[in-house]
Amino acid sequence: MEPFSVIGTWFGYVGACAISADATCRPLLAFLALGAAATAALSLVLIGYRKSVARERAALQAERLSGGGQLLTERARRALAQPNVRRGAAAQGRLAAAA
Repeated sequence: MEPFSVIGTWFGYVGACAISADATCRPLLAFLALGAAATAALSLVLIGYRKSVARERAALQAERLSGGGQLLTERARRALAQPNVRRGAAAQGRLAAAA
């Protein structure tokens, strides 16, 4: 029955603080105030983070759309500038009979 008496004592303390707030209730009220402030701060941080991520995604999408043609031409230029090497040329010399 010990846990129930501890719970009863706690709710009795909280109930007494709710009915008549005196000096003994200040730690509880401070704890509740800090919890509310921490919740508000965390909510603001999460809202700011979501806006930042959305803004970053929009900028990346705009960059992709505007620079898409330039990226394709750059890839094509690089592909034409590289020498044409066959991929299987090295293996064919030694393993021609096995193929």
